[in-house]
Amino acid sequence: MTSKNILTTLLALAVVLGGVTTVTAKILMYTPDGRVLHIKGGTAQPDLSRFRTPLESKIVDRTFYTNDCGFLANETYSTSQTGFNDMVKAGIPLVYKPEFHWITHQGMYWHARYLLQWVGAASRLGVSMVQGPYWTLKALEFSKQNKFTRDRGERMLSNKDILMGVYLPLYYDRVGFPRVFDSAFPTYLQYASGDPRLVGPVEVEDDFDDPQSDKKGKWGVPRYFIDWTNLRWNHDRMDTTFDMGGLGQFLKRRAQWTGYMFHSTHVEQSPGDKHTDGITLLGNDAEEGIRGTILATLAVNTMLEAKASFFTDAEGKKLGGLNPYKYDPEEGVRYLPHKIKPNILWVGDLPERVWSLEIEDDSSQLWDIASWMWGTTEFSHFVLWYNDRVFTDNPPSDGGILEKNVLLLSRGLANVMVQNMMAMHLRDGILVSEWNPRDGTGEILSMRDAAMAMIALKEYDDRHEFIDEDEDLREEAVTILTDMADFLMEVQGEDGSFYERYEVSSGTGTGENILASPNFAGVRALIAAWQKTEDEQYMEAARRTFNLLNTKYWVEAHGVYQSRLGDDTVVITPYDVGIALSALREMIFATPLHLVEPQLDHLTRWWLQTMDGSGMQQSEDNRSGELAFGTTGQDEDADGVPFISGGYGKHGVAPVAAGKVVVNIGGESNKAFARMKGERFDPNRYAEVKYAYTPLTESELQGMVLPIEMPQEGLIERPPMQKYNGTIIPLPASKPIERGLGIKLGLSGKEIFEMNCVLCHGFTGEGITGFSFERDALTFSHDEMFKVPNEGRHEKLMPPWGQGNKDDFGGPLTEAEIHLIVDYVQSPEFQEKFKAHQRGLVVADAPPKDPFEYISREYAAKSDSTSATVEDLRRVAASQIKANEFVASSYLTFYRRLAELHLRDSSMLAGSGGSVNPSLAPALSDERMPED
Repeated sequence: MTSKNILTTLLALAVVLGGVTTVTAKILMYTPDGRVLHIKGGTAQPDLSRFRTPLESKIVDRTFYTNDCGFLANETYSTSQTGFNDMVKAGIPLVYKPEFHWITHQGMYWHARYLLQWVGAASRLGVSMVQGPYWTLKALEFSKQNKFTRDRGERMLSNKDILMGVYLPLYYDRVGFPRVFDSAFPTYLQYASGDPRLVGPVEVEDDFDDPQSDKKGKWGVPRYFIDWTNLRWNHDRMDTTFDMGGLGQFLKRRAQWTGYMFHSTHVEQSPGDKHTDGITLLGNDAEEGIRGTILATLAVNTMLEAKASFFTDAEGKKLGGLNPYKYDPEEGVRYLPHKIKPNILWVGDLPERVWSLEIEDDSSQLWDIASWMWGTTEFSHFVLWYNDRVFTDNPPSDGGILEKNVLLLSRGLANVMVQNMMAMHLRDGILVSEWNPRDGTGEILSMRDAAMAMIALKEYDDRHEFIDEDEDLREEAVTILTDMADFLMEVQGEDGSFYERYEVSSGTGTGENILASPNFAGVRALIAAWQKTEDEQYMEAARRTFNLLNTKYWVEAHGVYQSRLGDDTVVITPYDVGIALSALREMIFATPLHLVEPQLDHLTRWWLQTMDGSGMQQSEDNRSGELAFGTTGQDEDADGVPFISGGYGKHGVAPVAAGKVVVNIGGESNKAFARMKGERFDPNRYAEVKYAYTPLTESELQGMVLPIEMPQEGLIERPPMQKYNGTIIPLPASKPIERGLGIKLGLSGKEIFEMNCVLCHGFTGEGITGFSFERDALTFSHDEMFKVPNEGRHEKLMPPWGQGNKDDFGGPLTEAEIHLIVDYVQSPEFQEKFKAHQRGLVVADAPPKDPFEYISREYAAKSDSTSATVEDLRRVAASQIKANEFVASSYLTFYRRLAELHLRDSSMLAGSGGSVNPSLAPALSDERMPED
């Protein structure tokens, strides 16, 4: 069959089955009711070797800890797509840095998202959603209605009746997703920890049989995507305690991801009538729509359970509920005890349920309160911004997913947390870490708790300002925040250092003041205070600690921070990574544009070394690099992180962070590291990882050292900026910066596009996490298309690349660069590549793609095609360039010209957005350098 006939057949079949006029180049999923859905796939990463250095490390503890791993996932999410988009809006010069684009917009995004499926719905690490109180309330409501209708009260409906019989069909209709995700087990009450080894093999063939519709394979996706039977974890290796901090962190995770899943709508054929034209449905696409509905209801169930069951009396003896709007701590405090032990009941084939609860730790912990404040305010933001799409007055009768008044639930619980913070955790006006029924308010404040509390207080005030309620509590929250910041400045060492903990009455430090994590916590806490008050003294204090970390703790040769100053062994936990990431991200926003660029390369190197290079990230699947599904090896992208089935254990390990990793920075003489028990991490176990980093010189390292008192001469003031998550941050005044590096280097539109746009839209415009170009490239005029990247589309997560925050600095790209991009995307060269990929053809100079992208198109072209086998996956993978061998010519052209420009006149690069480290250029050998 000719390529023209293949395209004709493909498009004709798509019109009949899918009700669409074109087929996007994302993965196609074929549903039992004859529709074609478009879902997100992965992409090959750029060559990251120029930031990598070999590490010697051991994985000491592989346990998944809900609290710390949840915190890391939340901070990773905030630095991924939404954080990247905020940086574009802020005008940060991140253009022509594909490695930074990858680790934030793609790598961090997928690593944060892995927790949605692998922990929250597949692992069974918690109590099933079907047992949640929301469904109990709905079962009672529906049973009461039946009393006056045909059932005459003869049958009381169960939670399962309501969820399976009423709400899941509603969800499928509202989002357009079919009956899949077999053996999914969404959990609304997460257990404290678990062993993430998988109990069964990871099935990659496309042979999933649906007993409900009798569909036999040919879904267009790997089996494990829709059959999660083997992805669960061993229940006997779980700590089934409810850790209140962990529940709060997972509430935050669900709230932020629900907002992401519903940030736009999509158009599909009607699930109920395949002859109906396209209709607007909930969710960015059908898959994310169903994920969003589940996440939203999980969050509501978690909050309802806490409101009804998790609050104890002042003696810490009796659990029960409370009414947030009648709660007055002066009449007797009710609080969340730190740990609750559930009595789990197993009945027949139903998921286990909580039969009773007992208090295991009756203390009130500041971390727990702040975590719940963080999660509830995030959920309030989601309700406020998306109530016309998801929340209605009378669901499910009016088609809504949840009631609008769940805002009262999240708002009320957030208010309770602020009230208890004041009533139980204040001593001499300063927060302390613990309160207990025997001794009352404690004396000690840890820096970990201080940072979490100050972050939560800042976001509480931001979010409740949108609600336009609770003014008195908001004022109290800001007062606590500023008092805490003043306290931190008083106890901060002259060198910027912080102790682990402080006795608040005297300000005396306890523990050690030579640990990295308390210092990162200090940076993050002080930035939160500056963001709320714009008081420059807080920012100066944050810079002092930031400079300490980058001059004393940073190990340039290894690309990691010392965990304890002077030690030859670095100890890394998920919390350590999360608090460092939070501080590094927010310092990027808090640094003037003319000084910020060195931080971007620094963040890239630190993340790659700390997460991937050490073994902290235990595995990954196709979304973040393993595009051949382990069929041609267990590390196709050769980044040292194995495919899920190639990780720890007989069948592999879930793609989550390890509990503890240690790194040797002392060489062969480090006897302490040699004595440590743990599994040595071998990044070259399945493929050879490339290392090409050239350490920075002392003068180049000075780029990470910031002036404590920022000189004001020549600075241009900037207006505040609203982040994607609804919070408000100030943007620091800056000197003018030079933009338009692509024009200066004489780059073509193709090269500018491939350096800045492909990790979202793909090399051929096929769409990765961003939209494909079938509409923009084929039907928009030049001016119409220019407007999209220039001004952005907030609801589509397209940042304003040219307009920025609408001030004198604009965005990272100039209008001239955007015009060149549009010219290229609308050129015959680009459109031929786009159409070739639509036909399922491999484009020679594009990175490899998920084999199922091509196999799903074979289904369309060959209606008699059988289900895909491992051999089919290998065949497709063999037809593409290997992921670890792909280097775009645009990257090489750019780095060569940049090095030449720097060697000619280094002053021309100040603030330009290009790398100022010419020593990196030799990593790209001469034979890989294309000619102009």
